[in-house]
Amino acid sequence: MDAKIVPNVIPTFDPIAVLNVAFKTSNSTIGVTPATNLTVEQTAQPPSFALTSSNTTLDGQTFVIVMIDPDAPTPTNTSWSLVRHILAGDFHASGNFSLGAPLTNSSAAITPFIAPGPPAGSPPHRYIQLLFIQPPNFDTLAPEYVNTSSSIPARLDWNLTSFSKEVGLGSPVAGNFFYTGPDASNASSSSTSSAPSSTSSPSAAKGMSDNSSLSIIFATWALTALALGLQVLS
Repeated sequence: MDAKIVPNVIPTFDPIAVLNVAFKTSNSTIGVTPATNLTVEQTAQPPSFALTSSNTTLDGQTFVIVMIDPDAPTPTNTSWSLVRHILAGDFHASGNFSLGAPLTNSSAAITPFIAPGPPAGSPPHRYIQLLFIQPPNFDTLAPEYVNTSSSIPARLDWNLTSFSKEVGLGSPVAGNFFYTGPDASNASSSSTSSAPSSTSSPSAAKGMSDNSSLSIIFATWALTALALGLQVLS
């Protein structure tokens, strides 16, 4: 199935690496295979990241990771999109890229992780993770062009293309994505297996969670949509 990420969400994508994404649950670590289906419960904790590549231009680089939802509040009504689930810089790889080098960040996230929480009745949303080479002065410029509040309203209607242009982010060098719907039955059987070794060891990145969930917020906002000037499809 065509996920329509390019060019609908990002204009181009020419990866030179594989971004390994993993979520820890109470009894396993789930590695994200592109386009897999995961439940809200499975994606409740901040993900860990690792990078696999044979491209030597990535050696010694600093990276930015973005996680976005282009399908909010529903895939047929994207008036809240993009929702920014993660914006974090200062990621560095440790270990061998060919084996999957864990990525950890040395500073707090600009936008800490918030868990997927599509509203009841919505089809599954796409949750996209993108890795960029961090440009000079990113730590200084980024807060000028993004609302650094971790509140829900500050995360909505984000223009990643415009932001990238302002801070010199360039095109993503790696990415991944998964689907999550409001119903636990959306999980695929393959999603419950243990993650590959390249994604099983990294811990959650520094400052990556604000211990919130979108599901309660979406339910509340459905009742106050008119006051906010937003339309929610039933």
